[in-house]
Amino acid sequence: SCTFILLLLLLVSKENISLWILFICLGLLFDYRKDKKAIRYLLVFASISIIYFLLVTYVVMPSISNNGTYPHFHYSALGNNSYEAFKYLISHPSECIKMLFINHINHPSGNYVKLELHIFLLISGLFMLCFKPNYLIMLIPIYFQKLFHDNYIMWSIDAQYSIEFAPILTIGVFSVISKYKKRYLVNTLSAIVLIGTLISTIRTMDNTVVYTNKSKIRIYQPRHYKRNYNVKLIHKHINKIPQNAIISAQSPFLPHLALRDNIYLFPIVKDAEYIILSSKEDPYPISKEIFDSEMEKIMNSKKWQKFFKNEDLIIFKRISDNI
Repeated sequence: SCTFILLLLLLVSKENISLWILFICLGLLFDYRKDKKAIRYLLVFASISIIYFLLVTYVVMPSISNNGTYPHFHYSALGNNSYEAFKYLISHPSECIKMLFINHINHPSGNYVKLELHIFLLISGLFMLCFKPNYLIMLIPIYFQKLFHDNYIMWSIDAQYSIEFAPILTIGVFSVISKYKKRYLVNTLSAIVLIGTLISTIRTMDNTVVYTNKSKIRIYQPRHYKRNYNVKLIHKHINKIPQNAIISAQSPFLPHLALRDNIYLFPIVKDAEYIILSSKEDPYPISKEIFDSEMEKIMNSKKWQKFFKNEDLIIFKRISDNI
């Protein structure tokens, strides 16, 4: 049915979405507790989601990673894998709750980052979910993935695992408001939430605890729509790469090159025939220091030659004998 097709599309979008779907299903069980058919569907979806999550993180992704392990488990405070994390969550609940609010990695720049996130969420309507706590259940994996992370940047309002709050807050908040019959109460609560959201948006654009690239979010400024390099020239030289070539590239270039059989996010190279890099782009998922070091290694390697180079972009081509 269409429902199962939609579930499949959600699951294949990203491996950790399956964990989120599990908690969404658990949260919705309360809303549909009197509908036996809906309960069956939700339990089936929850079962499929957790099985998919375990298969992908324990079998599929480790089999294609460089070192044979799941590459995105960055929660050393909880353990070395999701199983150890689950055991720690069960056996140390008070410590885990505490970690949601403190700088648990003691990074000098990590203070107040979590506090800012909590404040932003509260004034954007999270407080309304106290009247519909099953929606808070849906946010459990998002909070955990975000606030238990080893990188304090991930705790911030600008990093990963932030957009997932939006649909749950939107649906949950207005589900609560819709229960009230008195028009003045509906209007008052709606205004409070909208004003709070506006305040948090303005604050995000103005000043945040963790540095954010304001040009990405200030949609009213011309620099939001510009790059600090010649985009047309970049496209011209990227388009010279053969359509069937295997490529390793930085994150900003991947969407423009994705329609090919094999492509890697740098620093994964493997059997790539071309590497596309720019010092003017974000080096994610590695640090600037590691990025510069890896680029230096490639430049000094006898396996690679420069296909194109200017101050904005460098494209390396593998020397054919070294594939």
